[in-house]
Amino acid sequence: MAVLESPDYLTAIFGPGYNPTCAAIAIEQVLKNISLVPPPSFVEAKQPAAEKEAPPQQSSDYGKASRKKKKKEDGLLHRCRKGCNETFATSSGCRIHERIHTGDKPYKCRKGCDERFNQLTGRDVHERKHTGDKPFPCRKGCDERFSQHAGRNVHERRHTGDNPYPCRHLGCKRAFISSGDRDVHEDRHTGFKRYVCRKGCNYAAYTLGNRNVHERVHTGVKPFSCRGCKKSFSQSGNRTIHENRRHPGLVVSKDDTPLPNHTIVVPLNSHEPAG
Repeated sequence: MAVLESPDYLTAIFGPGYNPTCAAIAIEQVLKNISLVPPPSFVEAKQPAAEKEAPPQQSSDYGKASRKKKKKEDGLLHRCRKGCNETFATSSGCRIHERIHTGDKPYKCRKGCDERFNQLTGRDVHERKHTGDKPFPCRKGCDERFSQHAGRNVHERRHTGDNPYPCRHLGCKRAFISSGDRDVHEDRHTGFKRYVCRKGCNYAAYTLGNRNVHERVHTGVKPFSCRGCKKSFSQSGNRTIHENRRHPGLVVSKDDTPLPNHTIVVPLNSHEPAG
């Protein structure tokens, strides 16, 4: 301000013989239109860049459910493109699900059979049937072992008496050790038989096992061979009845074979000699 009010500066600006009053008014108007605050770009250029705040560390238990919830909030969920409303936190999970719609089963059993699977884990579990591998022992004191941890968990509830799946049908108070058992029970309330014969007839069953047994009528498959003779059966229960009647002295080991050096007692009226 001292510079603007000096006579030499005013003379240089307004010329010799300027009117001091007019000059003061002009200077006042100029000062009103000048911002003494530096522009934001100038402040940002002069100030050191602030360090970006590091994102919070995710805890080790930040699991799939949390990721899916966050993606749902952000609108980043992967939605099934095959007509249903299922959503998934990852694109790989969505692709695996879509194979249910397309029937794609890219993973073939490597142990000699023709079974195929839509997930790699499903194939690995299946192959344990060929190898006999049961890596999951019961943790409740018995000697049972299982090829899947889910099967072990269900088995252990028989020890504890835990039945975490109650029937959802109004008025029914039954509860079950697995969701699959509950689903079968609830289907009996409604009369819904979800497992339809795939061999062309109208048969339908409440359980997958019953459907599989029925289909052997069409295929002629008899996978249960008598351990005392050469007769075969489509159901293990029928084999047991046969062995009890025809081979009452039969004793088998845990690997489903007759014990060595064991004499099989065969009734005189047996239909055929023991093999």
